[in-house]
Amino acid sequence: MEKISQDLTMTTLRGDTDPLRVAAANSDCSDSRPQDPLNLNTTTSELQVLVHQLERRLAHKKVDRSRYRLSSEDFARLTGEYEQKLHWQESVRYDYFPDTQEVILHMPHRKHEVVGSRVGRLIQERIEQLYAKCQVECPFEQLKASDIKSDQGDVLMPDEQIMCLDAEQPALVVEVGNSQTAEDLERKARRLVMAGKGEIRQVVTVKFHRGSRVDLTVWRPRVIDGSLTPERVDQVIRDTNAEPVPGAQLGIPMAEMAPPELLHDSLRNEIIIITSEEICKVIKRAEAYHNSVGKNRFGVLPKDAECPSSPANSVSSGPSDDEEQQQESMPEDEYKPARRMRPGEPYRSPIKARARKVNKQD
Repeated sequence: MEKISQDLTMTTLRGDTDPLRVAAANSDCSDSRPQDPLNLNTTTSELQVLVHQLERRLAHKKVDRSRYRLSSEDFARLTGEYEQKLHWQESVRYDYFPDTQEVILHMPHRKHEVVGSRVGRLIQERIEQLYAKCQVECPFEQLKASDIKSDQGDVLMPDEQIMCLDAEQPALVVEVGNSQTAEDLERKARRLVMAGKGEIRQVVTVKFHRGSRVDLTVWRPRVIDGSLTPERVDQVIRDTNAEPVPGAQLGIPMAEMAPPELLHDSLRNEIIIITSEEICKVIKRAEAYHNSVGKNRFGVLPKDAECPSSPANSVSSGPSDDEEQQQESMPEDEYKPARRMRPGEPYRSPIKARARKVNKQD
């Protein structure tokens, strides 16, 4: 297993001298793209089939499949005309690969969502802790459901993103693979690195295998022979006995989280370390949450149940404490109980009425 320290030696220069930017600018980003392995039957109604399945998903019903075949023209109609009609906005996530004309719907269950969200939260919290020590406002945010597009037409939606708000691209993305195959997860990670053109510095993938084994892979852009190339470091983060692997960890250099001009000077040499024990704790919690779904529910509400009104909407049946004190302090000849208003009767101020009475007496 490759050591993290060997992978952290990466040039942190940015701007025009950044080798990753230079390589991305001089390269056509022609990463090796496999031929279509799916052999899906293309039909003229594939777009309509997909739209129908999206309608089912938006109605919280099970969809028949997650993979569809769309031409670039049909995909443009899907994300334009039909997205406006269905109003799915951020409730639908997908990936599109134009070279194989594949649309892959994301259909993650709760374990998938919890792992991605909490791993992203761990990273975000560590960054915020570093900025808190410097007494500087943290410019990083954890984002979701924002697509990343490549020059080749790929549209990719990672599970989580960590982004400096003044940067063009997220510096780090997280992708979880549960039912997703290792080949699909690898393809998406490579495409994300290439789509970033050196700005997406780290793609973290968490892959669940049959049994209890979980792999953690970190993908980073490298310049090899003048071309931008994704490189990977693989680790087993949890073994087949569902135990954390000693020494395995996720190492994130802060120098790779933002360009130098956007990063606090004292943080450039900091490295965030998240241990295998921390990640396995997240995984265990997600699995327990997934296994308990549907077991505990509210009972049937009684028919005569009444919801308590809020203090703002509640109507007092008697005078308040201030009103009682005011009434006690008033002379007996001046105190009169409040008159009940009839429906539709205009409100008349008692202060103005008393003033008019005094004026008449004068």
